[in-house]
Amino acid sequence: FDEITELFSCTPSSALSYHHFRFYLRATNGSESDTITSDFFVHDSTFTTQENTDGFGDVNNSGIYAMAVFNSKLYAGTYNSTTGAEVWQYDGTTWTQSNADGFGDDGNVGVYSLTTYNSKLYATTENLSGAEVWEFNGSSWTQSNTDGFGEGVAIDTGFTSESYNSKLYVGTNGANGGEVWEYNGSSWIQSNTDGFGSVDNTDITSLYAFDGNLYAGTYNETTGAQVWIFNGSSWSLGEDEGITSSIIHGISTMAEFDDLLYLGTDPNDSFRGELLTGSNTTWSQVGTSGFSNGQGTSGAFESILAYNDRLYISCLLYTSRCV
Repeated sequence: FDEITELFSCTPSSALSYHHFRFYLRATNGSESDTITSDFFVHDSTFTTQENTDGFGDVNNSGIYAMAVFNSKLYAGTYNSTTGAEVWQYDGTTWTQSNADGFGDDGNVGVYSLTTYNSKLYATTENLSGAEVWEFNGSSWTQSNTDGFGEGVAIDTGFTSESYNSKLYVGTNGANGGEVWEYNGSSWIQSNTDGFGSVDNTDITSLYAFDGNLYAGTYNETTGAQVWIFNGSSWSLGEDEGITSSIIHGISTMAEFDDLLYLGTDPNDSFRGELLTGSNTTWSQVGTSGFSNGQGTSGAFESILAYNDRLYISCLLYTSRCV
């Protein structure tokens, strides 16, 4: 496998009896990119059982970028640049497609996040005409925002979403830096200033609610990634130590474990990914960059999951297999 993009867990229910889910984005060698399809594997005691057909039966579904449990079913969002992104639902036995391809627009090429909020499921998309947010009430999908949140092509991707303080937040790119948008169930407003005041913070790539605050991780190739903290009324920059570095381009994922917040990073192409832990005052690296596993020249941590008193990490390696 070249890439593992998502780790996910859910509470067992009568409809969904699995304990731990892992998505493998690419199931073939990168040199065979013309045959890449999305595979879904389930963990019980070992990662050996594939739960879907390759690409859900469509070779154009080249990636699975998002997962969520909603109404006791598992939902998976795909990347499909041919006919449009798809959302599939799983009841523990059968997969069925939940949306129309691309939500009726083949420009919606990817579903990058799925989040439950206010008893509904929300999907954020990549669309070069403007990122879209779609809302699912259990029976039908409707668009929640205007294309690109009113900025059109300037905002083409909703990278991440999170429910916090009875509102939904979505992180995007933007013409003057990444933006965080806030939804109260009826209307959207921008929560931050563009790029948190820096155009170099091009994208908001991760959002996570932790210890009463909302944390936002940026992508910044110029001066290095930043973490910003929202207390419900204002944003402040977290402690730079261990984060702001030209080596670390992005904060790609976050998770809570043992009362600490863990950050998975996206480095530049000369360095391995790093795992950082701490809070808004102190950050420190856990282990060595890329964990020194010798599996490639560079890597990014794509997803972190706390499960059964352990912390699981998925990764991308640019020159070898993912571990």
